[in-house]
Amino acid sequence: MLLSWDWVLNERIKMKKLTLKSALWVIAFMFASSSANAEIQLRYSPADTTIAPGDQARISIVLDQTQDIRTIEVFVSYNPAVVRSVSGGPGNLFSSSGFLLFKGFEEIEPGQWHGYVVILGSGDYITGPGELFYWQVEGITPGVCPLTTVEVGLADGNGDILTDVSLDSTSINVDYPGSSTETLPMFQSDLQLWPNPFNPRVNVRFAVPGNGWTRLAVFDLRGNLVSVLFEGFPPELGEPLFLDSGWEGRNDHGQRQPGGIYLFRLETGETVSMAKGVLLK
Repeated sequence: MLLSWDWVLNERIKMKKLTLKSALWVIAFMFASSSANAEIQLRYSPADTTIAPGDQARISIVLDQTQDIRTIEVFVSYNPAVVRSVSGGPGNLFSSSGFLLFKGFEEIEPGQWHGYVVILGSGDYITGPGELFYWQVEGITPGVCPLTTVEVGLADGNGDILTDVSLDSTSINVDYPGSSTETLPMFQSDLQLWPNPFNPRVNVRFAVPGNGWTRLAVFDLRGNLVSVLFEGFPPELGEPLFLDSGWEGRNDHGQRQPGGIYLFRLETGETVSMAKGVLLK
């Protein structure tokens, strides 16, 4: 039987997770191997945060209880189309402890990261409350990125596994400062870009639900306004209105823009919609 490359890759990822997990908990068991029962509720901080495209944020995993901890391991999934994983590592409780740490952070597959910290030292441990782990993230494009805990584990100060540990999910919202997308409904405007990727011109076709004020603008990934393609009251063409425009890869001062991803934002008095284009150089 022939095996597909996707199947082989998935099996390698599973094996890698198993190997890392096994090695991590073997270290945790070096000093004790009995299990412990404790109800521990971890949380993400800040919860449901909002950042702008191009900006970064530190998402912490926080322990609010008074609890001795030697080990943390966590698997988290996210939306890589909305945010980019920058780094991760021991939280302040671990990093400021002065203990010898076995630590790691990695992307084990697109949209999922794995982090862990183990204190190497008999009788050494940290005590909550405080930050156990952090994830540094960068906004890429407007949207909502659910942050889902796939698996989380803790060992206490004796190295005993805490069997009742939970970490609720949260989300990261990527949007522009002062954006009205929270109050305006998303209209299925069929905002079309072609060709995409493009060089040097992209054609833009968009629809609006009425004949009111309309604005179509281009932003870079840092949220900076690059060019306004249309602003005003479109002609009365019926319901809905379909209009055509285009962009030559220049800002409003006529300067050519570097290659990369650009965001097209269509806003009316009632709706907001977005599209992403790639300028090739």
